[in-house]
Amino acid sequence: MQDLDARRAHEARLKEAILNAARQAGVAHLRGEYSGAGDSGDHWEVSLEPDNPELDQDVTVELAESQFDAKSREYKTVLVETTLPLSELFDRYMEMVVESRHGGWENNEGGAGSLTIDVVEGTVTLEHTTYFEASETDTYAL
Repeated sequence: MQDLDARRAHEARLKEAILNAARQAGVAHLRGEYSGAGDSGDHWEVSLEPDNPELDQDVTVELAESQFDAKSREYKTVLVETTLPLSELFDRYMEMVVESRHGGWENNEGGAGSLTIDVVEGTVTLEHTTYFEASETDTYAL
């Protein structure tokens, strides 16, 4: 999705779908952590609280996908109905949120962070750390 407003609206729809599914399943918190740098790739880990595999129920949502239109020779964003486990939906949501706010976070020195959804409060918190190499130069006229 190219348009920022459309991306944010899609994020809001996914957030509501995750909250509704989590409430129905009895999940209190969803937490994801990610890290990566340079050529090492990236690492994503998702957990549900309470930690019970039976709570990871399937959720049906519309996900934005980029598809090539051969007629116009352009990529277009379309919504595709998809069914996937709550943990995988949360993983995709987390990746979308991180990329939309810190695109390229995994490049060079990289970064890390976490995304937490408090299902009871209905809040989402993204905490992101950007890694960077620093240097300090001192110049003296003697």
